[in-house]
Amino acid sequence: MQPIVQAYRDAFIEVIGQPDRESDLPVPWFARNSWDRVQWAPYVGDCFGPGALAFGINVEFLPTWRKIRPRLQISALEECLRPLGKDEWHWEGRPGFLCRNPEVVPLYQHQPLSQIDLTRWLHNLDEILDGRRTWRDGRPMRPQLQVMRRIGPARLGASADEIRHAMRRAAADMQPLMDLLRNRRSQWQ
Repeated sequence: MQPIVQAYRDAFIEVIGQPDRESDLPVPWFARNSWDRVQWAPYVGDCFGPGALAFGINVEFLPTWRKIRPRLQISALEECLRPLGKDEWHWEGRPGFLCRNPEVVPLYQHQPLSQIDLTRWLHNLDEILDGRRTWRDGRPMRPQLQVMRRIGPARLGASADEIRHAMRRAAADMQPLMDLLRNRRSQWQ
């Protein structure tokens, strides 16, 4: 493991906890499940440009989301996303079957969250969950959303204290979204 990746992993363990999953391919990443494929998920790679320590939330929309999605109100989502407007939005598709390091196809270009049309995105999510939009060969698609923040450069010399501070700040800013996605019903009513 590269020294900067090890330092980033150590900071993640201190701030969030021990990773449940991790890999070096295609980019170094690790994740800690919060609730059924809703994860704190840092990686080392591109986020508002190359060479970033990126930190944020990863959500894999499995079939169980068909039951949850109708209760997810756009107003609650907008309220959670408003403070994250400068963070980067990743909306990607994968084959519906689980496999290690699957092919990933961007469904939207990575862009600042403030530029996302949430109504259009929710419509797109509904199409995938309902099976109206599928993977290239007609099989179901497994969509994935990431809301990521660049918390530092991916190079040695970045202060461990600065990395931990930026990670804590990002986690605090993203906690309302994490709570919403973790099925906190009181926020959907």
